[in-house]
Amino acid sequence: MLQTKKNFEQKRNCWKSNYKYMAIINPLSKMTDILSVKSISNIFGAQQATVFLRYPNKLKGVTIYLFSDLFLWASVRGKYKGSYSLYDKDLQITKSGKEGDADFSIGLKLEKSKRTIVCANDEQRDLIMETVIDAFQKCQLRAKNASYVVFFLKW
Repeated sequence: MLQTKKNFEQKRNCWKSNYKYMAIINPLSKMTDILSVKSISNIFGAQQATVFLRYPNKLKGVTIYLFSDLFLWASVRGKYKGSYSLYDKDLQITKSGKEGDADFSIGLKLEKSKRTIVCANDEQRDLIMETVIDAFQKCQLRAKNASYVVFFLKW
């Protein structure tokens, strides 16, 4: 079967969207290194936990990673699913109102539905929330104290 350019582009785009790796581009070497989310977390020293993500009709197992300035979640197999920057002022992290549910929500103020993270128990939820909120506050403090003054040098 002869493959047209259009069919090839459609297959390539489908392949890209289903790919379970992230690409890290090094502008100095002009090379692209393909690394899995797990190896990226090992390189940058991220904290990780395996929890569940609540959907309307089911729970899905995910692994959450907390970098110094990024909250990221991936499937259990390592496929990238999404992330939030901890420098974003609109990020909200709220605990559920029910005792014993062991879940919390994370998302932006403008989003209609937040991501609901379900933990094994209340202790795990409190530990994860405390760690994420602490990292979020540190990022907000760094952003507040950052200087945005631009200096021009005359040669």
